[in-house]
Order: sequence, then structure tokens, then C-alpha cells
Amino acid sequence: MAYLLDTNIISNVMRQPLGNAANRMRGFRSGDLLTSVLVQAEVRFGYTKSGVVRQKIAAEAILQHLRVEDWCAPADLAYAALRSELEAVGSSMGQIDLLIAAHALVLDAVVVTDDRAFLRVAGLKVENWLL
Repeated sequence: MAYLLDTNIISNVMRQPLGNAANRMRGFRSGDLLTSVLVQAEVRFGYTKSGVVRQKIAAEAILQHLRVEDWCAPADLAYAALRSELEAVGSSMGQIDLLIAAHALVLDAVVVTDDRAFLRVAGLKVENWLL
């Protein structure tokens, strides 16, 4: 089983290297832990915006231990279907979260996140390692 780490989980591991999420990560083979290039972009935006060098060092140390998956077809089709489904029932979520959810569906990966919005996505496996 593959586990796709969301931005808030990676950020938590950066802040709390001995916390719940970091401890859970240690229990997996590195090939089972992955993230999306979309998450990688968000993480890198975070440390670039802050300008805090230690955040950059911590983020890059974590990212080097994750398999980073490119966002490509057929994730575009999954995104279109997912966005249409959510809008049809009057539900929504952030655009990047929609892209990440579609990516996880195509990869058949469990999304590891603290963001409850992902629970709205039918068929998406979600775990929260911060609890």
C-alpha cells in the first residue's frame, strides 16, 4: 500500500520530528511513502515564502526520503470527474486539494492528511497520523 503525504503532514514532521506523524513514517519502507509534485510545490513555497533556512533544510531532508510522483494523465480525467461530482452536490474543496485527491485516486494511494475536506471524496482512502 502506498501512502501519499499531504502538505500538513510534511509540515508537522518538519516542526515535530519526534511527533506522531514522524514516528508513523519510521514504520514504513521508504518505497511505500510518497507525495505528489503538487505537495512538493506547496512545501517549497512555504519555506521560500518564510525565508527560514532551517525550514528549507528540514523540508528537503523529508522530501528526499519520499517518492515524488509527477501529476500527469490520467489524473486529469480523475480531477474532472471529481470536481464535477463535488459541484453537482454543492460541495467543494480547494483547487490544489482537488488535484491531490485526483492524483491519489489514480495512484491508489492512501492520503495522509489532517485536512477533513479529503473525507468528502468518495472512494478516497484517508488517514490522519496526527491523532
